[in-house]
Amino acid sequence: TISDYNQSINSALAALGKSTQVDRIYIFETHVHPVVHAPAMSQRWEWVDDGVIPEINNPDLQNLLYRDFFPRWYDELSAGRPVVGLVKDFPASERTILEPQGILSIQVVPILIRQHWWGFVGFDQCQHPHEWTTTEISSLWAIAGSIGGAFARHQAEEELQTLNQQLENRIQARTEELQLAKE
Repeated sequence: TISDYNQSINSALAALGKSTQVDRIYIFETHVHPVVHAPAMSQRWEWVDDGVIPEINNPDLQNLLYRDFFPRWYDELSAGRPVVGLVKDFPASERTILEPQGILSIQVVPILIRQHWWGFVGFDQCQHPHEWTTTEISSLWAIAGSIGGAFARHQAEEELQTLNQQLENRIQARTEELQLAKE
């Protein structure tokens, strides 16, 4: 079910957050904005460490247009490159969103599903500025790969359920047609 799926993702993020010792880990989906029909991002899942304010219910992180605040992110992530660094060094448009969340250091990498850019997963440090190591960046790439694989499996399962339901409906309709023809 959807709640089991969401709970699984939340549990995985909690385990990852604790094991990587980051302050926040989250997943954003890239999609078409429902009104202006331009690329946007929306936060879907989040885990935060003790003492860090959750942002999962922040309306500013839903349907956020890349072109207005994060055009660099759109270019980098859609090309399969990470965004990594100290927030103080980021462009002003990015800092207007990131600094109110208390983010000092950030790294995000794209999530791919069947070779298509779906969104991104990210790590934040909010307590102390942090220069991300190659190992930490590689770890997030591995996490993104696992998430993409899990999402692809979930999509395939949903598609299979839909196809099975359609097939059952056709069989039922055909069975009813045959029964009527016999009468």
